[in-house]
Formats: sequence, C-alpha cells, structure tokens
Amino acid sequence: MPGSTTTDLARLIAALPAPAQHRRRVRGARVVAGASVATVVALPFVARLLDRTADSIATTASPGWLVLGWVLLASLVATVVVHLARMVLRLPSGGGFALAYDCLPHALLIAWTVLLAAAITGHWLLAATAAGLCGYHLWLVVPRNVMVRRPKWTKHAHRFDLGVANVFVDNPTPELAAASLVATELDVLVINESNEAFLAAFERAGGDRVYPHRLHDPTDTSEYAITVVSRLPFHPDSRFVMIGPLRAAEIRLELHGTPFTLLAIHAYASLEQHGYVVWEAQMQALRDYLSRAPHRVVMAGDFNTTHFRPEFMELLATGARDAHDTLGRGWSPSLKLRASGVLSSLGPVARLDHALLTEGLWPMDVRNLPAHGSDHLPFVLSVAVQAAPKAA
Repeated sequence: MPGSTTTDLARLIAALPAPAQHRRRVRGARVVAGASVATVVALPFVARLLDRTADSIATTASPGWLVLGWVLLASLVATVVVHLARMVLRLPSGGGFALAYDCLPHALLIAWTVLLAAAITGHWLLAATAAGLCGYHLWLVVPRNVMVRRPKWTKHAHRFDLGVANVFVDNPTPELAAASLVATELDVLVINESNEAFLAAFERAGGDRVYPHRLHDPTDTSEYAITVVSRLPFHPDSRFVMIGPLRAAEIRLELHGTPFTLLAIHAYASLEQHGYVVWEAQMQALRDYLSRAPHRVVMAGDFNTTHFRPEFMELLATGARDAHDTLGRGWSPSLKLRASGVLSSLGPVARLDHALLTEGLWPMDVRNLPAHGSDHLPFVLSVAVQAAPKAA
C-alpha cells in the first residue's frame, strides 16, 4: 500500500498555467462571445435597412416580446459559437462557459419556444435564427438517444458488472447507502467520496465478505478519495497512480483469462477555487492516457462534467465510448441539486458520472440505483469483454 497520497492541490496548481496566462487565453473566448452577441442583436436592424419586409422592432405590434426574443437568441448564439470555437479551434473558454455548456441542452429549449412564437407572429428573420439553434440542439441530443449496434463478438462474450457510486462525503444515512450497494453483489464497485463513516457501514453490512478484494488509501481523507472493491481478484500491480494532476486507482483485472484495466477516477469540481484550471488539465491528462492505453480499458467515476463540455467530447475523440450514449441512455441523469430537501425531490438533472470503454469492451446494459443520502445516483453497467487472441 502506498504512503500518504492525498492530492496536494497547491503543488498541482503551481504546475499549471499561471492565472494571468490563463486569463489571456480565455479573453479570446469572451471576445468571440461578445462579437456573437453584437452580431445577433444588430441582425434585425441591418436586415431592416437591406430589406424593408424584414422584421422591424420599431413597427411591430408587440416590440417587447420581439426584443426579448432577440436577447435570448443572442445569449444562445454566443454560447454555441464559443462551444464550436472550443471544439474546432481548441479555444479555451473558462469555467463560466463550462457551466454554460453543461446547461446548453436545456437552454436550447428556449430556441424552440422562440421559433414557435416567431412563426406564429410572422417574424421570419427571428424564426430563421431560432431554427438554426434548434438544428444545433438536435445535433447535440438526438445521437445520445440512439443505441449503437452491438458488434457480433458480444453475443458469446463473458461479462462483468461494474458499479459506480458517489456516496457523498456528508451522507446522513451511510448505513442505508452501504447496505444497498452490498446487496447488489456486483463484480467490481467504484466508490467516489469514500469516507470513514461509509466504509465502516459497508463493513457492518457485510461488504468485506461480498467484496473480498479492495484498494483503499486510509491516508486520503479528501472529498476526492476513491475506494475500489471487487469480487474479482486484483493483479498485484494494481495501485493508485498520478495521471498528470489527477489521482486515480488503476486496477488490473482478468475475466476468464482475458486481462482488462479499470481506471477509477474522481475529477476536480470546476466550482472549486482554481477548479476549472485543474479540471481542464486533468481532462488533458486523461486524453493522453487513453491515446496510448492498450485494449480493454474502462475509465469510470465522477468526471464532474456533462457530456457537452468540449474537453469531455475530446476524450471520446480518442476512440473511447461513453457507455450511456452507446446504449441510447445518454439522457439518464445522475446528479441531483441537493442530497436531501426540496431540491432533492426534483430528481436528477444532469449526468456527471460516466464510464468510458476502449476497444475490446462493450456496454450491454446500464441502470441507475437509488441515491440513499447522496446527491448522485449510482449506476450499474454490464460490460462484455472480447476474448484475447490465443497465443500461436
């Protein structure tokens, strides 16, 4: 077992781009966003000068709602343009835009409302602008609801069940949460925000009997602590590793003679101080890891991002598959606004917990579990493992 491996964020932040340098990089995204807003706001006035039949705020019978429509579309267009600029030109966009990306699929619903209202009232320039945003919305959301056809090898492949659970460091009911997860009797379970109270409850619920193999660092008392428990034995070189500024559990496993790797992670939250700078560097490190990783790697845990941040999309560009998207369950959310209370009763609103699979692994089924005392819903994923070629 390693010694003290608690993440030293001060050291990690010092190794990242200086704040001044980061601000200079982000300023470009703000300029693009500002120019986009100005263009959209100016559009009806310019069109009116060129074409007297175009929408006119001055002559419309309902100028208030028309102005509101253009203001809403200007904000959406600015976000979409920066989103595209980040993906195509790799233009850094900063933490504020990262949160906007997380909300983008929901925010773009506004464009559909504006489109309907503009079409009914005959404001065709406004309608055309809204239609363009609606098209972008469809491009974002439709593929995530379509199940990808399974390869033929999955039909006879061996499978294992993987669980991912952020149990919440301040969970008021650790006994209930622990008993629920022990009862699932999964093959492997990744526990994010692992803490002493939960692990003690896990033991009392029979966790050490059901999951005899464990990787845990008792010296890590941070909110980003990870514990991995398993019914499958770990290879001796399973350990905690540093991947750039990200601490992860790298577990070597074997299923019916075929080896595979589980990388359990908990990425830094963008809302923390210096959060986006650290999180962005962690995503870059994970891209580098996936680009040189061998076959059969599943990367699972709390990524602290939705699918829609460009940095997460770039992880998928390495060839890894998001399990929920592949199964057409991309809109199955995992994060609630609060662990308890009124906001918790609204249910989950976004998915921050993911499993990415490389070549040789394929998701077969996924389901959420109840969130007992946590603001995250655990999920269980059934994974097919392609058999390794037999040696000649």
